[in-house]
Amino acid sequence: MVITRHLLWTLPNPKTAIKNWNRVLRDGGYAIIIDGIWDDGSLNTRVRRFISSLGILIFEQANPWEGHYSKELTASLPNASGTSLKESRQYLKNAGFSKIDAYDISHIRKIQKQYMSFWKRIGYNYDYYMLYGKK
Repeated sequence: MVITRHLLWTLPNPKTAIKNWNRVLRDGGYAIIIDGIWDDGSLNTRVRRFISSLGILIFEQANPWEGHYSKELTASLPNASGTSLKESRQYLKNAGFSKIDAYDISHIRKIQKQYMSFWKRIGYNYDYYMLYGKK
């Protein structure tokens, strides 16, 4: 079994990585991907993130931009804003996986939000999923 969480966006060549997962798995093995879209580019997301960042900066006295990746690094990643369920499904299919299906994990996001500050919850509105495929 190969299990990844929030990994696809960090890979400069996710197609190659997923093909390699298929290569190293035994017959009947599974690849499980937990991922999502972190920034859909919508006005809603931009406004939520701005308000969230401003609240964190003012009320929590923390720098919400600390630790962000450079523009150069982000530009080298094809999924820097996250990977959609549709795209991840296609990656698995193209790599030769079968019996590909998704599992709704929105309940996990709800639990995570319970432990975040009010200001972080405002910006935390991601499309989140678990996808799996069989070799």
